[in-house]
Amino acid sequence: MRREAHLAAVLRAVRNVNQLIVREKDRRTLLNRACETLVETRGYLSAWIAETDANGHVLGTYMAGTGASFSILEERLLAGRWPACAGHAMAGRGVVVVGNPRDECGDCPLALDYDVSAALSAPLRHEDRNYGVLTVSLPCEMADIDEERDLVGEVATDLGLALHSLELEELHRIDEMRTAHLKQVLLAIRNVNQLIVHEEDPQRLIEQACVNLTETLGYGIAWIALLDSEGTEVTATASSGIAGLSSKLHATLTRGEIISCMKRAMEQDATIVISDPYAECPDCPLACAYDGRAGLTRRLVFGGRTYGVLSVSLPEEYIHDAEEQGLFCEVSGDLAFALYKIEIGERLRASEERLRLALQAGNGVVWDWDVADDTRRWNETGSDAFGWTECLAADQTAEWWKDRIHPEDRRRVIDKLFAAIDNAKADLWNDEYRFLNAGGSYIHVSDQGRILRDADGRAVRIIGVMADVTVRRRAEEEGQRIRDLLMMTEMLSGVGGWEWDVLMQRMTWTEGTYRIHDLDPESLPPGSPEHIERSLACYDKEDRELVADAFRRCVETGEPYDLECRLTTAAGRRLRVRTLGRAVRENGRIVRVIGNIQDITDIKRLEEEREKLQAQFLQAQKMESVGRLAGGVAHDFNNLLMGIMNCADLCRSAIAPDHPARRWLDEITAEVQRSAKLVHQLLAFARRQIVAPRAIDLNDAISGMLKLIRHLIGEDIELAWLPCRDAWPVNIDPGQVDQILANLCINARDAIGGVGRITIETENTVIDDTYCSAHQDSRPGQHVMLAVSDTGSGMDQETLDHIFEPFFTTKPVGQGTGLGLATVYGIVKQNSGFINVYSEPGQGTILRIYLPRHKGDAGKVEPRDVVAPPPHGSETVLLVEDENSVRLTTAEFLEQLGYRVLTAETPEEALNLAASNVCAIHLLITDVVMPVMSGRDLASRLAEAHPDLKCLFISGYTANVIAHRGILDEDVHFLAKPFNCSDLARKVRQVLDSP
Repeated sequence: MRREAHLAAVLRAVRNVNQLIVREKDRRTLLNRACETLVETRGYLSAWIAETDANGHVLGTYMAGTGASFSILEERLLAGRWPACAGHAMAGRGVVVVGNPRDECGDCPLALDYDVSAALSAPLRHEDRNYGVLTVSLPCEMADIDEERDLVGEVATDLGLALHSLELEELHRIDEMRTAHLKQVLLAIRNVNQLIVHEEDPQRLIEQACVNLTETLGYGIAWIALLDSEGTEVTATASSGIAGLSSKLHATLTRGEIISCMKRAMEQDATIVISDPYAECPDCPLACAYDGRAGLTRRLVFGGRTYGVLSVSLPEEYIHDAEEQGLFCEVSGDLAFALYKIEIGERLRASEERLRLALQAGNGVVWDWDVADDTRRWNETGSDAFGWTECLAADQTAEWWKDRIHPEDRRRVIDKLFAAIDNAKADLWNDEYRFLNAGGSYIHVSDQGRILRDADGRAVRIIGVMADVTVRRRAEEEGQRIRDLLMMTEMLSGVGGWEWDVLMQRMTWTEGTYRIHDLDPESLPPGSPEHIERSLACYDKEDRELVADAFRRCVETGEPYDLECRLTTAAGRRLRVRTLGRAVRENGRIVRVIGNIQDITDIKRLEEEREKLQAQFLQAQKMESVGRLAGGVAHDFNNLLMGIMNCADLCRSAIAPDHPARRWLDEITAEVQRSAKLVHQLLAFARRQIVAPRAIDLNDAISGMLKLIRHLIGEDIELAWLPCRDAWPVNIDPGQVDQILANLCINARDAIGGVGRITIETENTVIDDTYCSAHQDSRPGQHVMLAVSDTGSGMDQETLDHIFEPFFTTKPVGQGTGLGLATVYGIVKQNSGFINVYSEPGQGTILRIYLPRHKGDAGKVEPRDVVAPPPHGSETVLLVEDENSVRLTTAEFLEQLGYRVLTAETPEEALNLAASNVCAIHLLITDVVMPVMSGRDLASRLAEAHPDLKCLFISGYTANVIAHRGILDEDVHFLAKPFNCSDLARKVRQVLDSP
């Protein structure tokens, strides 16, 4: 029964608290009454609440049913020292139960008050915001009841929600008050700006401005103090809202006693914030008038000139508001500009008065023409300027004046003057012309006069002033010449200039800047900031923010910038530009930003071309180095291979077809051929491969190779052949076409690695300059395109950058030499062609080779599968070879074929042998590269004595002796080492049978 009674009492307390929440709108009253309500139903023995701000600092405490020791707890809470129960509740989200406060919270000031009761603490939380903690005491036996904890948590959550709602209402009220205040300030500023438009007296201006600033209740107090031109002495004051203290303020300031806020404002180019005027400005006679309000003070400055200070009072809660300070800064700037305008007006009026007095005193050429009697009077003193002092001392007629006008100007000037005289509504005439001075030379004069008329509108008198403007005209002409030179310089260099006036917010462009943007100067308001927007709109999106941010920093901090960006003009032209900006300071303040913009599109294009040429040069150097290495290795290595191959062939011919050793001889020959192929590839890449190019039909050459290609790629890969119709002829060695196709198709096969498709196609195409500008190494003109594409794995960009480098391979170690594509590259370059590769990972690869069109007709490509027995002969052959094994085995081959063979190790021995031989020598077979004398020189020497002698050169490397850039000279027969007996037999017969 006791438990049920207790829960009933707690429920009544919770219900009463909820009713309290509905009607109570003051948070302090709500929390205080909530504690009383929780205790008065005797549901809880005591209750206390600690309210916190968003940072967890205690704002206030409320209690009911606690003893005198709560004051100690309150002091600790305000100092940030929480008891364990409340601290745990604040840290977590649940209800904290303290069953025995004396034992568990011995250091809590309320521990003894709880006696035999327990305590429950719960956070006043709403969503992620904790508004405090609620702690209640109750009989110990009730502390472990779930319903008890839930009810405490419920009432704490309800109080948290109530505090959240009250906080939102308070923020809304504050925002409405701020908005109303800003409207009052804006209205005051509007009134001040209307005043500025028409007021020309500085004292009346500042007096009425102070009234305008306070009458809308935006500001409580407003006062202004004006300074002299040196900024040291107060010359005038005005105030509003300070009643009888205005005279005291005026007396203080005019005595030279500068109060604290004004002194600080004059020293800083910023708004001075005074939170507590009474404490911070004890020397100010107005400190007591602020009546709990704060103050803002700012220097009135324009164009580097300080005109005075403006100070206002306003509620303290608004002094740090950015919009509030922005409006105050705006009205300060407006008043400073108004004072500047008044000062300039006063100067202008003083200048006009001085000019009037100067003319009255005779300083200048003043004339008076009586139209009726045609006489002109000149002031004598002013006439000295033209040297006509004596002549002008007496009256002169208009004819005297007309005669001294330059003949080229005379008719125009007189016609314009009499047109003004005849126009009854005209009262002014002015013109500039050349006038003859007493020294006999013409000067430029500016002449203007006021036409006086009678009642009928007839001109009766004209009074005017003639001024010598020769110096000005020369300066103008020089200025125009300089402007024309600048315009031409801008046009030639692709540069435009600009200037941003920070104070006037005015942008000025030169003609070059308009030209770069393709904008018409008439399309933009003169000097408007719209120039900045239109310029930024032209920049690429990724550069636009960069340029805008750099310009902003330069204006605000003076940080210079120098950027290269991409830009699309108003006419759609794509440009690369360089834009620079520099700040100009006066008295330490940034007043202007000047800069330029340069069209560097052509410069960048030239830089890119230079980089391309540099890359081509480096590639050429690399090719030259590899070529030299290949040439040095090829000669000796091919001689060694030749000796091995010939010995194997001789052994094979000496044994029976079924001899056990024959298979090993075949293996030796195969390995020699593989080694020779490797050297051959290296020479091909270095463009030192010896070839005999001729005009062929590329379709015929490829068609003859298809059977071999299908054998190379296997049955799982489909081969598609797409020849073009009427392919143009190309000039290339057919064997090189075989090499290109074999290497490309093998690479494609390896890239596919299973089932796939390889496509070979040809096409006639014309390469233009546009294509060449975008593709390095390409050449304009007519080409035949050979494309090999596959459906393989493709390549990334990093791999594509290296595929033509010698020995570069993506295959595992031991499965590739890295010379396949290098060989293709060398062959294509040797034949004046170029290559374009496109590939992406997972998308396959297409490699296009462009070979220049040959202007002649194409010949036929010999069939590849014709095999004939080696031809024999009986002629006399002179064999010259410095490598012993090659010489012996080659001689043995020839003798087996029926030829009579003479052998020599050196060219000198060959010459002696030919001289002593009585029989005719039909054929010279000689190595190309030999010590002392080359094979070419030897052939020339022997031809002198044997004019019918035919020659066959053999070598692993010719060193440009019989071939230039790898292309054989005309009428030269060549056989590359290593070669077998059949190759030698056919070549010897071919040479002997040739005409």
